[in-house]
Amino acid sequence: MPIGTTTKITIWNLTQHSPTPDQINAGVKNLPEEKNQYLKKLLTFEHLEECSDNNMYKRAYEIVRLVKNVNNSETDIIHVMIAGAPYFMPILEKILLEHDFCVHYAFSKREVKEIPQPDGSVKKTLTFKHEGFIIRHSNKCRSGSPPKCPELSILSF
Repeated sequence: MPIGTTTKITIWNLTQHSPTPDQINAGVKNLPEEKNQYLKKLLTFEHLEECSDNNMYKRAYEIVRLVKNVNNSETDIIHVMIAGAPYFMPILEKILLEHDFCVHYAFSKREVKEIPQPDGSVKKTLTFKHEGFIIRHSNKCRSGSPPKCPELSILSF
């Protein structure tokens, strides 16, 4: 590979939302449509009874299986971006890291604009600008001497 070039990695989008253009440029991709619809069902908790540890761990393991079946990377480290229900993310992150995934959290800058309206009210708009990722690396990625990557890193754009 020529000096100064990099290989773009695929970062599987494991969120309820479509990636932004900036995230797509960074390598974020949705799962194929049928698998993505199933992922959204796994990420959705509609009733309190669905939030037991047992159920959340089952869903996390099913998400691991789903992504491993889709991933066709030549690397043994699978990269994913996660976000969602705060009570599920620690469990999902834990299981993903145990299965040697590299977990990315999107970091966005929020820009708020307040626009006075003729009737005296104020219209507020909120724009999210993708700035980079906070990355949690698996033990497999950190193993070796020297380690391939740190436990936590920041990738900005």
